[in-house]
Amino acid sequence: MAIFKLDDLKQVSGVVGSCMVGLLVVNLPTLAQPSPDPSRIEQQLPPPTLTLPEPRIDLPQQEELTPPSGAEDLRFQLLELEIEGVTVYAPEQLQPFYQAFLNQETTLLDLYNIANQITRLYRQDGYILSLAIVPEQTIETGVARIQVIEGYVEEAEFEGASPRQLRRLQGFGDKIVAARPLNIRALERYLLLANDLAGIEVRAILRRGSELGAAQLLGRVTHNPVEGFGNLTNRGTDAVGPLRAQAGVYLNSPLAQGEAWLLRGATVPNDPPALGFGGFDFALPVGHEGLTFNANTSFTGVRPGGDLKVFQLRGRTFAVGAGVSYPLVRSRTTNLFIGGSYDYADSRSTTDFTGIREVLSQDRLHVLRFNLEAEQVDPYGLTLGAIQLSQGIAGTRPSTATEPLSRAEGSAIFTKLNFNVGRIQPLPGEFSFRLQGTAQVTGDTLLARERFGLGGSIFGSAFDPDQILGDSGYGFRAELRRSFLYSGLGLTQATQPYIFADYGQVFRNTRTLAENRSDTLSSAGLGVRHEFGSLVSVGLELAFPVQSTDPSTRSDPRVFFVVTGFF
Repeated sequence: MAIFKLDDLKQVSGVVGSCMVGLLVVNLPTLAQPSPDPSRIEQQLPPPTLTLPEPRIDLPQQEELTPPSGAEDLRFQLLELEIEGVTVYAPEQLQPFYQAFLNQETTLLDLYNIANQITRLYRQDGYILSLAIVPEQTIETGVARIQVIEGYVEEAEFEGASPRQLRRLQGFGDKIVAARPLNIRALERYLLLANDLAGIEVRAILRRGSELGAAQLLGRVTHNPVEGFGNLTNRGTDAVGPLRAQAGVYLNSPLAQGEAWLLRGATVPNDPPALGFGGFDFALPVGHEGLTFNANTSFTGVRPGGDLKVFQLRGRTFAVGAGVSYPLVRSRTTNLFIGGSYDYADSRSTTDFTGIREVLSQDRLHVLRFNLEAEQVDPYGLTLGAIQLSQGIAGTRPSTATEPLSRAEGSAIFTKLNFNVGRIQPLPGEFSFRLQGTAQVTGDTLLARERFGLGGSIFGSAFDPDQILGDSGYGFRAELRRSFLYSGLGLTQATQPYIFADYGQVFRNTRTLAENRSDTLSSAGLGVRHEFGSLVSVGLELAFPVQSTDPSTRSDPRVFFVVTGFF
């Protein structure tokens, strides 16, 4: 793909002169590689995702009531059943358990069975500490009693961390104590939120309390203060890569507030001037309901090599953002997050080809984003989904730009929607099927940073990152895989071979003479992933281009690798 389209050359012509533009027209359309726009390259360098610990909850042994010996022989006429201590259910919800026994000869065994059914109802609805008992009583007038003990946590304490961290965690324990009667949803929510604190893992033990139905919670805490990572892949481009290396360090809760600090950098190992990236991310949980404040900033500088080196191109992007997120639902099976953020980005591309630095493009964007993310574990698999609304509120646009834009008709004032979906479906024989989809919809002509791209590790795997770009588009990937778990070298190892196919299209609301209204990519191949415990993961993939309507794309099979280490 040419690095410059016709509208780019028109912008340059007034500055460089028609002679130089003619030279660029002759040379650049022949270059079969995506544009090394620094704002796009920044998005190609996400940090590896750290797996959050699942809370381990040890519950006290739960047993149903055992009727006394001879209970089946103790008979009485049941005229009325009083069920005491119930706040969760209305009387009519419990009536079906005993309706058939009214005005009938009933045994003490029947009364115990009714109590056990009520206990099962509570526990099926998540009230894991609640139970119904048959208190000692004399039934003389046909009126029997069942006592419901709606269970709760009377005390919560944590151990194994610094005093400041323990104070931070105690707030989650207080939330659990306040949840009366205790439901597993509240217990899971606050233990998960405690485990969401950076570097914190909590194992919860529920012990019997001082009275029937009460429990004491002990949270055993481990804290990992520092986590580092390194990553090497050949999924770059000839101009900026193809090798790309990234390294970073997570500082977990150094101020004991559950905050996460991430410092990272990236470059091309065999050509460091081609790429320089530095980023800082910060997340701070606020309160004890999961509200989190996020902030980030990054700088990306590129000096493309390969066939583009002769044009002495330069590019840089400065980006900063801040936002909040909140878990509407947080559990081991269902999660629903909402969030909002503000982003600012300033991208600039220049050339020294004529001996004088000339600006090829200058974009500035101020964008508001609103997110909704969901995750659902069901008996048959895992479903993921996310939707994001982005609204450009200020920045460069054709009517006000003093420098050329990355797209001549592009504007920082825009509206777009992004969708991401995924499904992991277990299959017989230890196989599983994974389906992923992504889409972007807009009626506007977007600047480079906000465009939809295909090509890279997921959608368009046989092609370079952002091989084709458009204003709108979609992509799908289907993957069949099988996992093998075993022990070796003192580690739990996992190997996952897979086959895949992907397909996607991009659509352009405005186009240059060198562009199609739409372009298509598809590929297929096979690969293998391997994990050496939690220390090292390796991926190897052979990808075959199947279809491409962009004549500049490569048609030969390609081998890609990625190695990630954690320490």
